[in-house]
Amino acid sequence: MVTIAVPVTDVFGDFKGALMAEVNLIFMWDLVAGLKVGKKGTAYVVDKQGNLIAFNDISRVLKGENLIHLKEVNEFVRGDEFAHISSADISKGIKDAQVVASCTHLGKPDWAVVVELPVEEAYETVTLGIELTIFTVLISFLLAILAGIYISKRITKPVIILRDAAINIGKGGLDTRIEIKTKNEIGELASAFNRMTNDLKKSKAELEKYSATLEKKVEERTKELEGKNEELERFNKLAVGRELKMIELKKIIKELEGKLKKK
Repeated sequence: MVTIAVPVTDVFGDFKGALMAEVNLIFMWDLVAGLKVGKKGTAYVVDKQGNLIAFNDISRVLKGENLIHLKEVNEFVRGDEFAHISSADISKGIKDAQVVASCTHLGKPDWAVVVELPVEEAYETVTLGIELTIFTVLISFLLAILAGIYISKRITKPVIILRDAAINIGKGGLDTRIEIKTKNEIGELASAFNRMTNDLKKSKAELEKYSATLEKKVEERTKELEGKNEELERFNKLAVGRELKMIELKKIIKELEGKLKKK
């Protein structure tokens, strides 16, 4: 119950009495208790001394709790309606939690309504936007990594195939074929490798054929040289035999000449 009294005067300003009234503020408690501020927000009414007048927790009102320690209430107590022009600020709330609070003067009576909203709820949209941005960035980063891995595999796989094929060709595997159907530089390089392998295989076959022919010619030439060598040996033997016979013949002739001279 609130008792309100005002003086009653005549036209000359002389006091004639007082007009008094008792007002039941339960309706204001019900009104304030029924206010919905967001999902977890709250509203309460304080007087010029910072005393709690209306709140959804009636027990705190009945105790005559003073809230001058709260920032918004303290600003209201220290200043008038024009001095206390404040936007919503982050401060400690009536429930000892960090809230976004704002204060509104009622004028007559000299009370104020304070509205509080938890910080996490007040900045829920901003937080959700930040979380969505972070999630989008992470997804984009992940997709970029996956795309990079996929592109890298598409690029490196043909190169690895070419490398392995080159190693096999270097070891003599001229039957190696590279199956790359792409129409880019890698595909052209694979085609060049296949052409080179075919050329090497043909060259090898021709070289082997020439080598076999050369071996046969060498063998024939060797046999021919051996035959001529045998003929030379026989001729040499004949020549030596004739030379010996000539020497013996000369010796006989000299002996005969000697005998003829004696006769």
